[in-house]
Amino acid sequence: MHIKNGSMQLVATDGVRLASWTTRLEGHASNDVEAVIPAAYLKDASKLLAGEKLRISFSNHRMMMQNQDLTAYIPLISGSFPFMETMINATYTTEVRISAAAFLKSIERVNLVAGGQAVLLKGSLHSLELSSNTPEVGDVLETIPVLDFEGEAFRIAFNGKYMQDIMRVIDGEWIRLRYAGPLKPLVVSAASRSESLVYLITPLRTRAT
Repeated sequence: MHIKNGSMQLVATDGVRLASWTTRLEGHASNDVEAVIPAAYLKDASKLLAGEKLRISFSNHRMMMQNQDLTAYIPLISGSFPFMETMINATYTTEVRISAAAFLKSIERVNLVAGGQAVLLKGSLHSLELSSNTPEVGDVLETIPVLDFEGEAFRIAFNGKYMQDIMRVIDGEWIRLRYAGPLKPLVVSAASRSESLVYLITPLRTRAT
């Protein structure tokens, strides 16, 4: 959790995927805050306090979440966290805008054949191609029209199931993909410039990339 300039950013990662959500706070924080919070504790506390405006404070290596009826205390974890802004604000060679619904349906169909194997994404001026080669099952290829394409043609491989999970929670008609290189995370977000929810997915090394 990072609180600064009236905004709160929550970042979570499992080492392969990284998600970031940012929201404006009511009122002003007295100090900037950077804290590492156990995800399970935060999830449980959020369920108990759901639907209420919360007061959040930090002291003595713990976080306090409080509404009118309940107070939850969560121990903090010592250490640092990946600096999200550095990765999101990297120099991109390509930026693409496509239909969220079309991309989700395509990745779902490709995953039926890929079965958890790597999925290859190739981008060019007019379309994106999702493909996978599974010796026991066969080949699959999906083509998706591109609304906007800025930059160079590219190719990148990733875990198709992870991308499917991301696409199922992104809200919006269009999504934006930002590519910085075959070995750098692919950034996925709703196409709105005022994006509050951003995902990074780590690429896989394959013969095709």
